[in-house]
Amino acid sequence: MSNIAFSKNIMREYNSSRSFLDQLKTTHAVADNTPAARWTRSQIEERYRLAHEAGTHLGYAEGYARGEANGLEIGLEAGISQVRQESEASHQEAIAAFAQDLNATLERAQQGVDQWYSDAEQKLAVLAIEIAQRAISQELSINQEAVLQIAKQVLNEVTTGNHVRLRVNPIQTAILDSRREEILQSISHLRNIEVIADPNISDGLIVESDSGVIDARIETYLQRLTDQVTGEAA
Repeated sequence: MSNIAFSKNIMREYNSSRSFLDQLKTTHAVADNTPAARWTRSQIEERYRLAHEAGTHLGYAEGYARGEANGLEIGLEAGISQVRQESEASHQEAIAAFAQDLNATLERAQQGVDQWYSDAEQKLAVLAIEIAQRAISQELSINQEAVLQIAKQVLNEVTTGNHVRLRVNPIQTAILDSRREEILQSISHLRNIEVIADPNISDGLIVESDSGVIDARIETYLQRLTDQVTGEAA
């Protein structure tokens, strides 16, 4: 039986008891010591007890039903609030994790771009040096005067001694020999120049003097540039 049906039965019982008590008030008085009076009092007391119990049960049932409803409502609100809080917390955690992953991805991408630029710059610099070497070699092979200009510039760096040896490619010895006097006149402190053919030299020359050796080969100069570029890139 449900709480509501049980409460209705109790109310009917309680109302029936009250009706009986009201009827007793209208009857004539009965002598207290007679069996009828004792029976009547016993009946009244029993009816009163039943009515009291009925009222107690009714109040308990109503209070229980009201408390149960309030408890369900409070529990439902608490459950909804907890679910909302957990959902918001989970959402915030997901956003934070996504932001962290995004920052890490962007950082790796930036590092990759920086590395690509660094590698590209190094490769382009080395390529430019190789192109310069080919261009210079072509220029020296076409313009015989170029090796003469190189010799004059390098000999200006010789500050001690008056005798030097110029090692050059055999093809370029003729131009230096034929312009020996011109070279001596442009370098006042020199008295003698010896031109030596060296097949190991492609372009440029090597100057040997009392003060030391000056490597003025084109490949040496370009190699220094390459080392400088790759060293800075590293």
